[in-house]
Amino acid sequence: MEALGRWFRRGASLSDLIGYLWLIVGVQALVLFGAAIAIRTGFPELSVSGNTVDFGAEWRTTPHAEVIVLGTMLVPLFEELVFRYLPLGLTFFVVWAFGLSHRPLGTALVVGAILLTSLVFGYVHGGIGNVFIQGLAGVTFGIIFAKWSSFGASCGKGLLASTIAHGATNAVILGAVVLVVNPH
Repeated sequence: MEALGRWFRRGASLSDLIGYLWLIVGVQALVLFGAAIAIRTGFPELSVSGNTVDFGAEWRTTPHAEVIVLGTMLVPLFEELVFRYLPLGLTFFVVWAFGLSHRPLGTALVVGAILLTSLVFGYVHGGIGNVFIQGLAGVTFGIIFAKWSSFGASCGKGLLASTIAHGATNAVILGAVVLVVNPH
């Protein structure tokens, strides 16, 4: 736990975020794999970042630009505020206020908060079936948030980094859905 604590406290730079691209790409691959299974098995709906996409005529007439702007900018910002900034920011403050930032208990609280918010994040995206795939995405965004935030200081950089990662993930997913549903 101590090594994990040192890793979180070290902070992050732009090169670190680029280094996490393998993690983001892995999460995107899992989500796309789940989407492909849903499409292949004939599920009538696919939950994509909180927005239920109906594969019927309504989806084909919805302007793709509108869906992509909402799905890659506004939805990720809102979800990162709710699922990362507020709960993890509060956890960071409590850990700092009680002097736990250099102790294993502080690290355990942060890791526990990341896991708990990720489970809720996955569940909100479509129930128990989405806990693993979207929950894994939530863990990824939580780690990025934690690495870019600091104890006792602003978590704004963490919010920015996790929102960018979330938006990039949604862009790949929505792009794939648009290509599968309406390739023209």
